[in-house]
Amino acid sequence: MWRLFLACLRRFKWGAMGASCETAEQHRKTRLTFILFLLITLALAGQVAGQSVTNLKGIIVDEEDGTPLAGAVIDIQGTGYTALADEYGLYSFENLPVGDYTLKIAAPGYESAYQAGVKIIDGISRQINARLYRKVYYLGKITVQGQRRRLTTDNVEILQRDEIIRSRARDIPELLETVPGVYIQETGSGSGRSQIKIRGSAPEHVLVLVDGHRINSSGSGIADLSSIPIEMVERLEIHKGGASAEFGPDALGGVLNIITQKTQLGEKLSVDGERGWGSWKNELYHFDISDLLISGKFSGNFAYSLRQSIGDFDFSYQVEPYPVAYSGTRINNRNESINYFSSGIYRFNERLRLTSSGQYYQSESGLPGGARTQNAEAFSEDSRKMVNSSLLYELSPDRDLKLDVGVSRFEQHFADVKSALKYETRYINDVYTLRHTQHLSGWQGNRMLAGGEYRRDVLEHEDIYRPSQSMGTTVRDNLAIFFNDKQHFDLGRLMLIDEAVFDFSIRFDHVNTDKESLSWQDQAFENSLDHWSQKAGLALSKGEKFSYLVRGSYGRSLRLPSINALFWKGDARSRGNPALKPEKSKHGEAGFELRGDIGAIGVSGGVTYFRSDVTDLVVWMPNSGIWQPVNNSRALITGHEDFVELEIFDRVLSILYQNTITTAINKDTVHTVYDKYLVFYPHYVTTLTARFNYAPFNLSYSIRKVDKAYTTAANTRYYNAYRVDDIAASVQFNIGKYLRAGMDFKLNNIFDESYQLMTHYPMPGREWYLGTRLTYGIADSK
Repeated sequence: MWRLFLACLRRFKWGAMGASCETAEQHRKTRLTFILFLLITLALAGQVAGQSVTNLKGIIVDEEDGTPLAGAVIDIQGTGYTALADEYGLYSFENLPVGDYTLKIAAPGYESAYQAGVKIIDGISRQINARLYRKVYYLGKITVQGQRRRLTTDNVEILQRDEIIRSRARDIPELLETVPGVYIQETGSGSGRSQIKIRGSAPEHVLVLVDGHRINSSGSGIADLSSIPIEMVERLEIHKGGASAEFGPDALGGVLNIITQKTQLGEKLSVDGERGWGSWKNELYHFDISDLLISGKFSGNFAYSLRQSIGDFDFSYQVEPYPVAYSGTRINNRNESINYFSSGIYRFNERLRLTSSGQYYQSESGLPGGARTQNAEAFSEDSRKMVNSSLLYELSPDRDLKLDVGVSRFEQHFADVKSALKYETRYINDVYTLRHTQHLSGWQGNRMLAGGEYRRDVLEHEDIYRPSQSMGTTVRDNLAIFFNDKQHFDLGRLMLIDEAVFDFSIRFDHVNTDKESLSWQDQAFENSLDHWSQKAGLALSKGEKFSYLVRGSYGRSLRLPSINALFWKGDARSRGNPALKPEKSKHGEAGFELRGDIGAIGVSGGVTYFRSDVTDLVVWMPNSGIWQPVNNSRALITGHEDFVELEIFDRVLSILYQNTITTAINKDTVHTVYDKYLVFYPHYVTTLTARFNYAPFNLSYSIRKVDKAYTTAANTRYYNAYRVDDIAASVQFNIGKYLRAGMDFKLNNIFDESYQLMTHYPMPGREWYLGTRLTYGIADSK
């Protein structure tokens, strides 16, 4: 075109220079040709200028299975520009002005996502993709009317941040008491430690993770939940039943996954302060900052809390069937803890982001011991330092790479140097985790995950008072590879089923345990173990307004012996057993759920049956006067979880009934314990909760009934069944545009019921708490 223009220009000039070159007629034709060319060129330029320039586009999909989210709304904040994703999840904006923008991406039934720092440059097209998390709860806990339910093959409870805030729970154990199948075992108020049991499992059979990094002690295998501040939790995932195929060894009875890291940049800054008082001189000081956005690429969260308590309380209880009464004052139950917790997300660009979390926790607690022989001098000091980071790179909407790195140090110091017992011991437990995962979709509705993991546990044990009883240093290396395939089927044309999910997981673990030798009497130890874990499940559903769900799964899991059980040398009456084998389980479950709306009332209900056959169960047994752990026990755990929930007037009033029946039977061949109930496994736990939520007021009343629990393997002694009633009320109101004030009041164990969760560890009676809080910010969830 430009060559034609130059040729015409030359002809035009030549024609103007003289008649010798061209006739007058030729000159006129040349000028007309040039004018016509200019008109055509201007018309084409105008058409090109009027064409749209696409400078922002992307795809919106489901985080779980990669399904395109048709109808998702992409809103450019503060501009009025919006776009809808099409049936393939695709969206686009054209002719946007140059500038920096923040995107809000929302879809019905999903958590909204925000993307800040989107730069629009003239002539350059950008692609911003997003994965949205489903904003739902399923099988027995919390459901949201009119929202699509996440279809899963096993029984997993998910508590999102907004529900955690609405619960007004003071800590994670208090929140978990409302979850069916979960049983919290505590050692008392103040200095009490909180441990989780799921469906009749022991606390050491439940793997507890914080942002994918385990916090179970390598020495005992048990995790204390009281060290994680609930204010920093974004999401709780409770996986019921064995889950080694997904999470690795030690998930024999289930998994509690505590997520503190956010997946999107924060949108609204919030600053909170809380001051609380309670029974037994309980005091709380708390401060946190949420969604602090810097440079449009980084947002961070920070929390500080100080808790302290004298903790001493009066108690009275008895052991049946031949009543032996115990009463007195629980002494040395003090506790003081300080907790710093932070998390943040840095988005390098639309495809690459870094999330991280860190904690420094320190506490000092009294160790009162059993109520019959209390200790006024013993104490413990705990310290935890933890850093977790995740780097996620989205190669495409269907594929991403993720690298997780975690480092933690857990130190414990137990001492009593004044009484006749005189002991002092110290543990230092270092855990290093490196995990690589890759998500990809092979075809429509398919979501695969493959990866590898390396974890090193280093436990150092020193008996300061009796150095010869020290275990020294033990190192456990765990190398694993794993694969998960989830296939979602859309079966809209079938009469009875419109959605199906098939899920399969497999994992291989190679574990090497190496203990150093401290003397010629203390032999070195090295052992290797290879193990495959598998799990498969199927879920079927039908309907949205009125829906039902049927699902089932089956798998195999294991738990490694704790280092204490292997090498303990605490005293002359007990020692570890290096020949211990891992505990193994075969587990399965099947569930059915119904939900629907009847006018302004939402109704849901369901039942889940479960069975777990545990072999090589580790128990401590006497051998020639010395107690040792052995693998001579087997247990069969069966039961079912039921729930019915009514939600009235858009959840202004909700009533939730939950019941868990667990039959945990000892199958050891010893005739005195065969077919007896396992100790401290109540046969039923029933909870009835009513909530009234009408802004600015929130009121709840709950009743928890727990069956009797045997205290001896032969079932000759037991603690009676008990009932605990709790009431809670809260109110919050605005003070201007950005400031809100609130108050919480709780009265637990209203009728002062006496009960125990461990042998001769009485729980406190009636307990009250009053908290006041002040919030600066415009975040809706605070």
